[in-house]
Amino acid sequence: MHPENEPVLHVLGNVLGALGNVLSLNITRTVLNVQGPEFLDDYLLGAAHTTSNDGKWHKQLMYWMADVKEEEETYWKVANTIATILRRRCERTPSSRNSCHHGKEKIVAKFIKDISTCSAEKCHLKALEVLKNIPISASFQYARGFLCSAKYSPAVQIAALQLIKAASSKMYDAKIVAKFIKDISTCSSEKCHHKALEVLRNIPISASVEYARGFLCSAKYSPAVQIAALQLIKAASSKLYDAKLANVLIRLFRNVCPQPTTTSESQLAIDILLRCVPEQQHVATMLLRSESLNPENAEKWQYFYKAVESSAQKDELTDEFWRQMRKFKVFRPNYAHRSLEAGSHAHWQGIAEVDGYKLFSTSEVEFDLGMFKRSEFDINLKHGKVDESLFKNVEFNVR
Repeated sequence: MHPENEPVLHVLGNVLGALGNVLSLNITRTVLNVQGPEFLDDYLLGAAHTTSNDGKWHKQLMYWMADVKEEEETYWKVANTIATILRRRCERTPSSRNSCHHGKEKIVAKFIKDISTCSAEKCHLKALEVLKNIPISASFQYARGFLCSAKYSPAVQIAALQLIKAASSKMYDAKIVAKFIKDISTCSSEKCHHKALEVLRNIPISASVEYARGFLCSAKYSPAVQIAALQLIKAASSKLYDAKLANVLIRLFRNVCPQPTTTSESQLAIDILLRCVPEQQHVATMLLRSESLNPENAEKWQYFYKAVESSAQKDELTDEFWRQMRKFKVFRPNYAHRSLEAGSHAHWQGIAEVDGYKLFSTSEVEFDLGMFKRSEFDINLKHGKVDESLFKNVEFNVR
C-alpha cells in the first residue's frame, strides 16, 4: 500500500460500510482487508450506522463472523457490529420488535445462539458485552443464568447485570431479582459488601436501598463502603427516600456520626438530600440550621450552596421553595456564605427542549484541601417522569 493512499482507504472503508450491501462487504473482505486489517474498523463503523436493511447482507455478515471465528479480536468486533445492525432490524416496526422478542426472527436467534455458545468465562464475558447492544428476551434469559452463581466471577455477573439493565423493565422477574439481592448481600467481609454495593447499583430498587442504608453513619464500616452505599442510594428513585433515611444523611452531613465524615460522603449526602426537597421540607430546615459564619469545611458548604443553586435552576418549584426558605430571618444568606475559598461545585445546564423532551447536563466537582478529588459529568434526556442518562463520565484522583 502506498502511504499516500491511506487517508482515502479509511474514508473508502467507512463508505463501503454505510452502503450496507453484499457487494460492499465482498470488496471490503477481498480488497480492503488485503491493504491492512486496520481498515476493517472503518468498514464496521460505517456498517454500524447504516440505514440499510438488506437481509442478504445480514446473512453474509453472519458467514463472515463464522469465517473469522479463530481470529478472536476480529470475531468480537464483527459480532459487536452485527448486534447493533440486528437491533436496528428488530426495532424497525412493532411487528419486527415482537418477532425478535419471541424468537421468531431466525437470523437474530441464530446470532445470539452462536455467540453465547461458550465454554470459557472470557467468552461469556465478551458475549454479554456484545449482547448488551441487542437486549431482547433471548439475551436477557442468557444473562440471568449468570446471577447468584458461585461458578462465575464478579466481572461476568456485573456484565450480566448491565445487559439486564439495558433490557426493558417488562422482562424483569421480581423473584430472581429478589433472590439475587439476598444472595449477593450475604457477606462476612467488608470487601464483599463493597463489591455487592457496586453490583447492586445496577438494580437500585427498594431491596437494594434497604441493604445500602445499613452501612450509613456506622462505626463498623470504612468510608469507601459508606461511599459505595451512598452511590447506590443516589442511583435509586427519590420515591424510595423516607424521613428516616433523610435524618441519617443529615447526620452524615453534619459530621455527627461515630466516624468523621469525609468530604465525599458529605457531598453525596447532599446530592441525595436535595432530591428530597420540597416534599420533605424538614430537610431544608435541618440543613440551613447547620450553617455557620465560620464553617469547619469550606469545600462541603461551597458544594452545598452550588448544589442548591443547581437544583433551583432545574425546577421552578424547587427554586421558589428555597427562595421562601431564605426569606426567614434566621436563614437569610450573608457575605460569609458567598465568600468561601473552595473549589467544589455543582452545575445544571439546560441544552434544548423540543416537544416535551428536555436535554440537560449536570456536573459535580469535589476538591479537598485544595486538591482535586472527583468529578462527574452527565447528559440527561427527560420526558414526562422518565429521566434517562445518555452519557456519563466520572473521574477520580487516586493519589
